[in-house]
Amino acid sequence: MANDKQTRLNTDKTPKLALREDEAAVALGIKVKTLRNWRCQTPQKGPRFARLGRTVVYPIAELERYLNAHLSE
Repeated sequence: MANDKQTRLNTDKTPKLALREDEAAVALGIKVKTLRNWRCQTPQKGPRFARLGRTVVYPIAELERYLNAHLSE
């Protein structure tokens, strides 16, 4: 039953609100280790993130905000 639900979720056209850590790293063109290092720095460096249980996610809107803030002139 769970497999059927997962299949429906994967084929659904609902837009994602956030990316997992590995997906965010690929989207930004950096390593996952870099994201992890940024999260541990004080003050925090990099895009803001959220924890859903033990899973770290990056809201897509936050990734876009971070990239726009770091555009060169």
